[in-house]
Amino acid sequence: MKFYFKALNLSILLSFYFFTSVLLGFDFSDVHNSFQQDITKIYGNYQSSRMAIVYNNKYRSQLKYKLNLVKFKKELSHELNTSFQITDPIIVQEILKTNQIDYQQIASDGFILKSFSDRADCTQILMVDIKPHGDNIQADFKLYTPENDIISQVIMDLPANNQQDIVQPVTEKQTEEPSAFDDYTSNYEPSQFSEDHNESWLFFSPTAYINPQDNYLDLLSWVNDLAEVDIRLIRMRYDYSAIGKLQFGMEVNTIQEKKSARIKEPNTENLDGMHSGYVSARYQVIGDDELPVAFLIGLKYRVYWNKYNTDFVSDDTEDEDIDDQNNTYNKATVMATISGKLKSIGLLYNVYLDNQTFGVGAKYLITSNIKIYLDNIFYYYENAQVPNDAAIGIQAYSSAGATTTLSYQAETEQVQFGISLTW
Repeated sequence: MKFYFKALNLSILLSFYFFTSVLLGFDFSDVHNSFQQDITKIYGNYQSSRMAIVYNNKYRSQLKYKLNLVKFKKELSHELNTSFQITDPIIVQEILKTNQIDYQQIASDGFILKSFSDRADCTQILMVDIKPHGDNIQADFKLYTPENDIISQVIMDLPANNQQDIVQPVTEKQTEEPSAFDDYTSNYEPSQFSEDHNESWLFFSPTAYINPQDNYLDLLSWVNDLAEVDIRLIRMRYDYSAIGKLQFGMEVNTIQEKKSARIKEPNTENLDGMHSGYVSARYQVIGDDELPVAFLIGLKYRVYWNKYNTDFVSDDTEDEDIDDQNNTYNKATVMATISGKLKSIGLLYNVYLDNQTFGVGAKYLITSNIKIYLDNIFYYYENAQVPNDAAIGIQAYSSAGATTTLSYQAETEQVQFGISLTW
């Protein structure tokens, strides 16, 4: 009977410890609210904030018997993740390790802090200094901009009854960053596709995504002779989006060299002017919020064609009927596109098909605002002058909604510069 009561008392005691540990978690609400208010004062809103957290490990050996560091980091990240994008702690740890830098160097050197923020692709850096403070512990939270300005600071005292569940030494294995955030790693991405960016085009082909803004204007130019300031407009696109699923478009192409750089002459008897004009309507049947991929169908109609164009004129005069048929097919086009995003690695892929062309392309995030892309198009109609073409480029997005693009088109052997605006 005595053994029974001792066992009962022990189970009650353990239950009490467990219950109090749940209730006595770390309260980071003041930190959360302070950051939210201070970021809003400076930037106007906090929704687009991307935050990387760096911890001072100087006092780890003194704290491991007094503070559950794993629980502390886990709950802080969970609290902040409700309002801000938190950079994957594994990525942060890898950046620190690869570049052989630590908390002290980042906090004391503005250049190192800026370099770290670029690599972590963050808009703010949270420096957390946890240190002994008498019999208790003090946590100092400083929120930096990449320009080394402190925009918010909160100092938090951790009393003894909030320090840990049942005091046990925290092993080195437990304090590794990955194990501290195993439950949340799937929510973190080193670079994320921003919802306000326009991903409705690669280079040659549209994607299955609709521009989140109403209007989109894109201008593509070729610097033929910089000394003579000979800058030629190659293409202009305008799109208007409606009801989140429908996008109407207009595309104007100017007269350039033939698609193949091996034939150094214009693809018309005229040296300049308009080459062709198209209007289109595209509808997103399925979004990637419903399935792992997005699916889009559309129609494109040719509204202008320079009568001297030689795009569908083959060398063999006996193929005039085929050339006329290809030209007819080009007047009205049915299109379909499948696109998807592998968010874990920051990759967008695209597959396109219409009456005369087949395209495959991809876009990769270097950061959320800097992307590289590769787009290929294959002309599968009979007697095609150019079997395929490819373009590779880099895009830089700005907060104003503008995108600058530097690209290289293989068949024309041109380095091209583009700028687009969404509003």
